[in-house]
Amino acid sequence: MENFDLERQLDELLNEEEPYIDDTGFTRSMLDKLPPARSRPEWLKPAVLITSTVLASTLAVVFLPDSSVMTTKISRFADIGVLWMGIIVTAAMVGVSFLSIAIARSDP
Repeated sequence: MENFDLERQLDELLNEEEPYIDDTGFTRSMLDKLPPARSRPEWLKPAVLITSTVLASTLAVVFLPDSSVMTTKISRFADIGVLWMGIIVTAAMVGVSFLSIAIARSDP
C-alpha cells in the first residue's frame, strides 16, 4: 500500500504545471542561432548495415579456426575460387570505407 501511495505522489509531482520563467527571449534566440539539422540519404543506413554484415560474415569465415574447411565449403557452394573470394572481401572493405567516409561527412 505504501508503494502505491509513493507512486501516486510521484505522479502528482510530475504532472504539476510549473510556471514559465521568462528569460526575455534568450532561449528562442539561442535556438535560432543553431545550424539546421543535416539530413542523411535514406539509402545510407541500409547500405551500411548490409555492407557491415557482409564484411563481418566474410571476416568471421576467414579468421575462424579451421577456416580453410569453411572457405572450401563456401567456395564449392558458390562455385567461386579463392581469388574471387579475396576480390569480394576487398570490395566489401572498400565499400565499408566509402560508407564510413559518407557517414563522417554527413554527421554534424
